[in-house]
Amino acid sequence: MTTTSVTAIGDSLGIILPPQVLQKLQAAPGDQLCIIDTPNGVEIVSLTPAQAEQLRIGRQVIAGNREALQELAK
Repeated sequence: MTTTSVTAIGDSLGIILPPQVLQKLQAAPGDQLCIIDTPNGVEIVSLTPAQAEQLRIGRQVIAGNREALQELAK
């Protein structure tokens, strides 16, 4: 088990991931991590470059079509 502490970063909170955790995630500065709710807590996973690009495009589509999507959701 690896532990870390919650740290104040400006007006936000953050955690410092130890090197062995970053190695398992294959994460580097600037990479996006995904936090997934699970029945046992949360899971942190790395996004592949393709997944990160898909997420960026999805957010762009949602932002550009917010009103239409809200109507469809009714």
